Amino acid sequence: MAPYVSPEKFWLAGFAGYAIPFLMGLNFVFLILWIIRSSMRLLVPLLTIMFGLGNVKASFSLSPEVPPVQHQFSVMTYNVNCFNPYPREGPKDGEVFEKITGALINENPGVLCLQEYCSYPTIKRFDTKSKLLAGGYKHLFYRTRDEDEKFETAGLAIFSRLPSVQSGVVKMPTHEVIAIYMDLVVFGDTIRVYNAHLHSMGLIDERQADQPSPVKKFISGMITGFQAKAAEAVVLKDHLLQSPYPAILTGDFNETPYSYVYKSFKKHFHNSFEIAGRGFGVTYNGKIPFLRIDHQFADKKFRILRHRVLKDMNVSDHFPVMVGYTLE
Repeated sequence: MAPYVSPEKFWLAGFAGYAIPFLMGLNFVFLILWIIRSSMRLLVPLLTIMFGLGNVKASFSLSPEVPPVQHQFSVMTYNVNCFNPYPREGPKDGEVFEKITGALINENPGVLCLQEYCSYPTIKRFDTKSKLLAGGYKHLFYRTRDEDEKFETAGLAIFSRLPSVQSGVVKMPTHEVIAIYMDLVVFGDTIRVYNAHLHSMGLIDERQADQPSPVKKFISGMITGFQAKAAEAVVLKDHLLQSPYPAILTGDFNETPYSYVYKSFKKHFHNSFEIAGRGFGVTYNGKIPFLRIDHQFADKKFRILRHRVLKDMNVSDHFPVMVGYTLE
């Protein structure tokens, strides 16, 4: 029941969602054990697995290859982690900047959605915005935490090769921006693409590990994150459902496929991995394995052709996700 209970009302549901992959695996082990022993106890794990088949589908996909079709376009979502490492006083690693921006131009998605986007307009080597616009992305809309003539840091950006009609932001009642969107013209039709970055997972990194009570702070941060993301999902979902155009929602959700947030979007939209993914679709490039927290959801008027996680682009703590679409 964890994916159907809002952490705002019962925060333990958030932690229970993280336990689902482990519990499903454990039930598979017990099922095999009781089959070998010819015991009727096998009914317990068998029924549990049957009730949880939706979680199996969300974990692993073997979608067939789809041949190219006419009027298709691609959308990439990528948390670039401010082009890792985060520069405190100024850019320190030009090689990382050049590697990421070069790859983003070479991959050539029609729409590029970046989280933790940064650019340094006064330093040519680190002027991400100018490099991508010069690389063929003709339209740009972004919102960053810090914006001045020297630094544009820690924000959301949408770069598009497709013509743009208008753009806007999605805000919480506290005026915090949780997503931006662009209305784009695709083969004569207008669509809306959202780029979202929901509340952090609250994971402990090396800088926090030596602080007092790191475990307590971790648990407290996770609870806060579960509740914040549930509230953000309500606002974002309402905005999507009021879109005048067929919508695609992309971004770093900081939530697994077993969460209330994920299920609340899947109730109304197709998830690209479940329709066209292959394997486990892991998108987190950190120390915790098997996390898929970067997602793309699409209005059911879209046909999802393919879903790729670009594992060779491993310079951030996330992998990019590229999805091909056509409008039915």
